[in-house]
Amino acid sequence: MSTIVEHFEDVDADLRTVVALHGTTWEIEYMCDDVRAAYSDADLDAAYRSLMANQASSDDFDQLIEFGELEAQVYVFEEILAFQFHTSRYESLYVSYDREEPFPFFDVVDVAAAALDTD
Repeated sequence: MSTIVEHFEDVDADLRTVVALHGTTWEIEYMCDDVRAAYSDADLDAAYRSLMANQASSDDFDQLIEFGELEAQVYVFEEILAFQFHTSRYESLYVSYDREEPFPFFDVVDVAAAALDTD
């Protein structure tokens, strides 16, 4: 298991996925068994294409907002919380957790910022 996955698991044990999204491909760093069983490769590929389209358009939105760089997009569903951390216009890291309260939201953001910091 990669170090980045371990850091996200340290934030909350209900980690579901960690997926690196690239310009034309995606790479599963971690996916819990029930998530993997629920989705086909075609389903995952469709989700990848949708996430990347959202990311490209949010990059344009980021240019309009004067509050600093966009660090992440957050998707809130009834059963999960998902984060998409942008590293460039066509690269990001997708991380999801089972939704429970309270949830250490900013701890997840801090782990991603530290892991993806290339400065």
